[in-house]
Amino acid sequence: MSPRDVPRSVRDRLVVAPEVAEAVRDGRPVVALESTLITHGLPHPSNLEVARAAEAAVREAGAVPATVAIHDGWIRVGLDVASLVELAGLQPGTARKASRPSLAAALVAPGWAGTTNVPFACWPIRPFARNTSHEVSFPAAV
Repeated sequence: MSPRDVPRSVRDRLVVAPEVAEAVRDGRPVVALESTLITHGLPHPSNLEVARAAEAAVREAGAVPATVAIHDGWIRVGLDVASLVELAGLQPGTARKASRPSLAAALVAPGWAGTTNVPFACWPIRPFARNTSHEVSFPAAV
Protein backbone atom coordinates (compact mmCIF):
# COMPACT_ATOMS: atom_id res chain seq x y z
CA MET A 1 0.00 0.00 0.00
CA SER A 2 1.46 3.33 -1.00
CA PRO A 3 1.23 6.39 1.29
CA ARG A 4 -1.43 7.71 -1.08
CA ASP A 5 -3.61 4.66 -0.37
CA VAL A 6 -3.43 4.91 3.43
CA PRO A 7 -6.79 5.95 4.91
CA ARG A 8 -6.51 9.46 6.32
CA SER A 9 -9.28 9.27 8.91
CA VAL A 10 -11.05 6.72 11.06
CA ARG A 11 -14.10 7.22 8.85
CA ASP A 12 -12.06 6.05 5.86
CA ARG A 13 -11.28 2.81 7.70
CA LEU A 14 -14.90 1.68 8.08
CA VAL A 15 -15.94 -1.43 6.18
CA VAL A 16 -19.69 -1.75 6.52
CA ALA A 17 -21.38 -5.03 5.66
CA PRO A 18 -23.90 -4.64 2.82
CA GLU A 19 -26.77 -5.84 5.04
CA VAL A 20 -25.93 -3.21 7.67
CA ALA A 21 -25.58 -0.41 5.11
CA GLU A 22 -28.90 -1.37 3.53
CA ALA A 23 -30.67 -1.40 6.89
CA VAL A 24 -29.29 2.03 7.80
CA ARG A 25 -30.20 3.41 4.38
CA ASP A 26 -33.75 2.05 4.72
CA GLY A 27 -34.17 3.31 8.29
CA ARG A 28 -34.40 -0.18 9.79
CA PRO A 29 -32.94 -0.83 13.25
CA VAL A 30 -29.31 -1.93 13.58
CA VAL A 31 -27.82 -3.26 16.81
CA ALA A 32 -24.06 -2.96 17.31
CA LEU A 33 -22.51 -5.90 19.17
CA GLU A 34 -19.10 -5.83 20.77
CA SER A 35 -16.62 -8.53 19.85
CA THR A 36 -14.48 -8.92 22.98
CA LEU A 37 -16.85 -11.57 24.23
CA ILE A 38 -15.65 -13.52 21.21
CA THR A 39 -11.95 -12.62 21.46
CA HIS A 40 -11.41 -12.39 25.22
CA GLY A 41 -14.56 -13.34 27.14
CA LEU A 42 -15.25 -16.98 26.43
CA PRO A 43 -13.27 -20.02 25.31
CA HIS A 44 -13.77 -21.64 21.91
CA PRO A 45 -16.33 -22.94 20.86
CA SER A 46 -18.57 -21.23 23.45
CA ASN A 47 -17.50 -17.82 22.11
CA LEU A 48 -18.82 -18.61 18.65
CA GLU A 49 -22.03 -20.14 19.99
CA VAL A 50 -22.75 -17.04 22.09
CA ALA A 51 -21.90 -14.68 19.21
CA ARG A 52 -24.23 -16.56 16.85
CA ALA A 53 -26.97 -16.67 19.52
CA ALA A 54 -26.66 -12.90 20.13
CA GLU A 55 -26.96 -12.18 16.42
CA ALA A 56 -29.95 -14.55 16.16
CA ALA A 57 -31.68 -12.80 19.09
CA VAL A 58 -31.18 -9.43 17.39
CA ARG A 59 -32.69 -10.80 14.16
CA GLU A 60 -35.63 -12.34 16.05
CA ALA A 61 -36.33 -8.91 17.55
CA GLY A 62 -36.54 -7.44 14.04
CA ALA A 63 -33.16 -5.69 13.83
CA VAL A 64 -29.95 -6.26 11.90
CA PRO A 65 -26.93 -7.33 13.99
CA ALA A 66 -23.65 -5.53 13.41
CA THR A 67 -20.81 -7.19 15.29
CA VAL A 68 -17.93 -4.71 15.33
CA ALA A 69 -14.26 -5.76 15.19
CA ILE A 70 -11.02 -4.50 13.73
CA HIS A 71 -9.14 -6.60 11.18
CA ASP A 72 -5.84 -5.57 9.60
CA GLY A 73 -6.51 -1.89 10.23
CA TRP A 74 -10.13 -1.82 9.10
CA ILE A 75 -13.10 -1.26 11.42
CA ARG A 76 -15.54 -3.90 10.27
CA VAL A 77 -19.18 -3.20 11.07
CA GLY A 78 -21.16 -6.39 10.59
CA LEU A 79 -19.16 -9.61 10.32
CA ASP A 80 -20.06 -12.47 8.03
CA VAL A 81 -20.14 -16.06 9.30
CA ALA A 82 -16.62 -16.82 8.04
CA SER A 83 -15.22 -13.80 9.91
CA LEU A 84 -17.04 -14.77 13.11
CA VAL A 85 -15.63 -18.29 12.84
CA GLU A 86 -12.11 -16.95 12.22
CA LEU A 87 -12.35 -14.49 15.11
CA ALA A 88 -13.70 -17.13 17.49
CA GLY A 89 -11.03 -19.64 16.50
CA LEU A 90 -8.01 -17.43 17.24
CA GLN A 91 -5.47 -18.73 19.71
CA PRO A 92 -5.94 -17.11 23.13
CA GLY A 93 -3.91 -13.92 23.45
CA THR A 94 -3.50 -13.30 19.71
CA ALA A 95 -6.30 -10.73 19.32
CA ARG A 96 -5.86 -7.20 20.65
CA LYS A 97 -8.48 -5.38 22.67
CA ALA A 98 -9.56 -2.13 21.06
CA SER A 99 -11.18 0.72 22.94
CA ARG A 100 -11.00 4.48 22.52
CA PRO A 101 -7.56 4.77 24.18
CA SER A 102 -6.09 1.87 22.18
CA LEU A 103 -7.83 2.47 18.86
CA ALA A 104 -4.77 3.87 17.08
CA ALA A 105 -2.62 0.90 18.11
CA ALA A 106 -5.31 -1.55 16.98
CA LEU A 107 -5.65 0.19 13.61
CA VAL A 108 -1.95 -0.04 12.77
CA ALA A 109 -1.43 -3.61 14.02
CA PRO A 110 -1.97 -6.62 11.79
CA GLY A 111 -4.58 -9.18 12.70
CA TRP A 112 -7.79 -8.99 14.67
CA ALA A 113 -8.85 -6.75 17.54
CA GLY A 114 -12.07 -7.10 19.48
CA THR A 115 -13.99 -4.00 20.49
CA THR A 116 -14.13 -3.74 24.27
CA ASN A 117 -17.40 -2.12 25.19
CA VAL A 118 -20.80 -1.28 23.82
CA PRO A 119 -20.19 2.50 23.60
CA PHE A 120 -17.18 1.87 21.37
CA ALA A 121 -19.04 -0.83 19.45
CA CYS A 122 -21.88 1.63 18.79
CA TRP A 123 -19.60 4.42 17.62
CA PRO A 124 -19.21 3.29 13.98
CA ILE A 125 -22.98 2.90 13.61
CA ARG A 126 -23.99 6.36 14.82
CA PRO A 127 -22.20 8.33 12.07
CA PHE A 128 -24.50 6.90 9.42
CA ALA A 129 -27.09 9.25 8.01
CA ARG A 130 -29.57 9.05 5.19
CA ASN A 131 -29.25 11.49 2.35
CA THR A 132 -31.42 12.19 -0.65
CA SER A 133 -29.44 9.91 -2.95
CA HIS A 134 -30.07 6.95 -0.58
CA GLU A 135 -26.38 6.41 -0.06
CA VAL A 136 -24.84 5.93 3.35
CA SER A 137 -22.90 9.04 4.32
CA PHE A 138 -20.59 9.93 7.19
CA PRO A 139 -19.74 13.15 8.98
CA ALA A 140 -16.65 15.00 7.79
CA ALA A 141 -14.86 14.67 11.12
CA VAL A 142 -14.86 11.79 13.54
